[in-house]
Amino acid sequence: MPQFIKNIKISCSLSLKAIFDPQMQMYVSYMTKSAILIILLALSSLLAAQPDNPKMKRSAIAGRIVDEYQNPIPYATIAIYKTADSSLVDGGTSDDEGRFFVPLPPGKYYMAIRMISFNDTVISGIEVGNELLRLGNIPLRASAQNLEEVQISGQRNQMELKLDKRVFNVGQDLSSKGTSASEILDNLPSVNVDVEGNVSLRGSGNVIILVDGKPSAIVRSGDPQSLRQLRSEMIEKIEVITNPSARYDAEGEVGIINIILKKKKQSGFNGSVDVNAGYPLNEGAALNFNYRKSKVNFFLSEGFNVSRFPGGGHSTQTFNLPDTSFSYIRDRVHSRGDLSNTLRLGMDLFFTPKDVLTLSGTYQYADGKNYSTVTYYDLNAAGDTMDTVIRDEDEREIENNVEFNLRFDKQFDSKEHKLTFDVRYSLRDDAEESNYNERSVGAMTLPILQRSVNAENRSMLQAQLDYVYPFSKDGKFETGVKVSARDVLNDYTVEEDKNGQWEVLSLYDNTFRYDENIFAAYVMLGNKYGKVSLQGGLRAEYSDITTTLVKTNEHNVQQYPNLFPSFFLGYELSKEKTLQMSYSRRISRPHFWYLLPFFTFSDSRNFFSGNPNLRPEFTNSFEVNYLQYLEKGSIVTGFYFRHRSDVIDRITTVDSTGFTRMFPVNLATEKNYGYELSVNYDIRSWWDFNGSFNFYKVITEGSYEDRIYDRNTFAWTTRASTKITIAKKLSTQATFRYRGPQETTQGRMKGIGSLDLAASMDVLKGKGTLVFSVRDVFNTRKRRVYIEGPGYTSYHEFQWRSRIALLSFNYRINQKKRRGRNGGFNGGGFEGMGM
Repeated sequence: MPQFIKNIKISCSLSLKAIFDPQMQMYVSYMTKSAILIILLALSSLLAAQPDNPKMKRSAIAGRIVDEYQNPIPYATIAIYKTADSSLVDGGTSDDEGRFFVPLPPGKYYMAIRMISFNDTVISGIEVGNELLRLGNIPLRASAQNLEEVQISGQRNQMELKLDKRVFNVGQDLSSKGTSASEILDNLPSVNVDVEGNVSLRGSGNVIILVDGKPSAIVRSGDPQSLRQLRSEMIEKIEVITNPSARYDAEGEVGIINIILKKKKQSGFNGSVDVNAGYPLNEGAALNFNYRKSKVNFFLSEGFNVSRFPGGGHSTQTFNLPDTSFSYIRDRVHSRGDLSNTLRLGMDLFFTPKDVLTLSGTYQYADGKNYSTVTYYDLNAAGDTMDTVIRDEDEREIENNVEFNLRFDKQFDSKEHKLTFDVRYSLRDDAEESNYNERSVGAMTLPILQRSVNAENRSMLQAQLDYVYPFSKDGKFETGVKVSARDVLNDYTVEEDKNGQWEVLSLYDNTFRYDENIFAAYVMLGNKYGKVSLQGGLRAEYSDITTTLVKTNEHNVQQYPNLFPSFFLGYELSKEKTLQMSYSRRISRPHFWYLLPFFTFSDSRNFFSGNPNLRPEFTNSFEVNYLQYLEKGSIVTGFYFRHRSDVIDRITTVDSTGFTRMFPVNLATEKNYGYELSVNYDIRSWWDFNGSFNFYKVITEGSYEDRIYDRNTFAWTTRASTKITIAKKLSTQATFRYRGPQETTQGRMKGIGSLDLAASMDVLKGKGTLVFSVRDVFNTRKRRVYIEGPGYTSYHEFQWRSRIALLSFNYRINQKKRRGRNGGFNGGGFEGMGM
């Protein structure tokens, strides 16, 4: 066995032992700090190397495809032929900025460039020596038959499939127009968004959500409301990475969802304007502008929305306690809405074509107003109504988020030789006030007036340095360091009216402080040997987390070093077929709101609280994936296995009065076995299809307070989307998704499915597009759950939001709408392998 693989196994073994063996903690702490120091020294020595090292120079050609006005032309097809016999040597496509790079052995060649709506162009007399040959800007002329309305072919498919990630191009999905990030995520393969907006990937909610590759205050993992406030018009694409390499934070059991915001760099002024209106109330507008002149690029995005959605549900709870039996029916009706605005602006400074400084800032404001009425029907053992209790809630929540970002990109002589430095600082304040009015219809109990205040302030500072050194044609060395500091202060108080005087309820009065500091460093090494690609990585993280209940002076300190290895092996069966195996170790730290001892007071009989003593989860993840390109599409299929320890799950308990309490604990160990299939295919020139299927088995073994919480269940999800172009300017789309039923540790959850329909039409000579869509056509997105425990059973049915119809309009300014297809050939490189 190679020594490199042995080292990875030893590192993984040591870090796993550290979880269970206290004597290993000091040793692992020393190893982690030593690893960080070694990485810093290696990074310093590498950065001191001369950028024009002759070893960096490749035998290759590079250039940029532009139109007559020097605007970049993306996705142009490039073919390289030998001058001697006209045999095809190599080729590729231009990237988003029109650039291309093709490695070639020394010799004489000519190049053919093809792009629909442009004349074919041939560049002859290309002589490649032992160094990189720069061809500069290569202009293409628009073909005469398309001068009146130029539409770029080679449009990216709605879904791009790669071995280690799926890329969802938001602009190609008709049903996403005028919606939010939450609705977009629900269209991604193996991603599910439940009726309350909670995101899960491959059946697990421990997924990390990033913005432009970094944690952000604008969209926070585990916070459904922040996803609803980010408008779809501000999003360029979304990446789903199921088994991230050591380059990424180790946080997140099942992987990473990366939301990439819009930012163009085309010359001159260009942009777009979007407006939408829907029923129930959902009205909004979005602006995306970009201005590029010489060495400065300015960009601005703003999304504004006003919405109000009805929802609700009901539940039945039956109690068979030793001395009594009773039940009650609970009906809930709510109306939730807010006014939100997100503004993002920034600039790129091009000191040289290879040295770029980006400064950007984002401000987000939300004013939410929510109303709910909960009605309890109390029944005796015979099922007769004994009393009816009504509880009204009037809530207002105001949020302010500010985020600043500075990024410097340095590219050396080689395209892949680069240095990136990124600093991000964010502030957030959230003020929530609620008033409660509870009364008995039969006057069996006195009226209750209560009010609560929940004020929260957050700050986060991150600094990250990444370096990539290509030491051979296909080999890369990567390293980096990161520091992250986060502080949260949450002040919660509940008061009750006692004879005209407001008195504080001591059980619901405290201030919670959360301080988190994480220090990380990583190294990665990868290369390709014929048809075999290898990459190994190791990430070291040191976590320092302190929680404090200020008023009761309760502290909880957790400090732990960990090592997170990753390994990727790829084998190219042919140019169209690739096999990949991967492994990574990951961590899931409890979200800070899971640590709060107080959660919500809106339901006086069902309490939700946190647990300050939660420990992090650890996951070992294995995957085997197979990617095949077809003539008109692509297929990714594979198997995965995850082993989790200290799994956090919510437990429901009940007392003698019938009041229930739900709280999280480190409950169990868990094994997940799964199979996943994703397909992207052009059935006809006018008919696209993409879909996914995920089937998995979950085995959970756990206990809490002498009760066993085991489960052994199967579950599955599927999603299918088809887009049909009826005429040149008219398209339709249908999307169906379904999550099958599954067992839980305390009961079972029924299946849930929904159908979305959409149609679009180009107007104003192709400069505008109208889209009409209906989400959840049959109004079936409802959560249905059975819970069973000692002495009680319950059934819950809940719908967060009802069906919605939406009309949106998009107008493009100095932008060409991209049409056509590329058969799904959008690259099959390894994101995890960095190649």
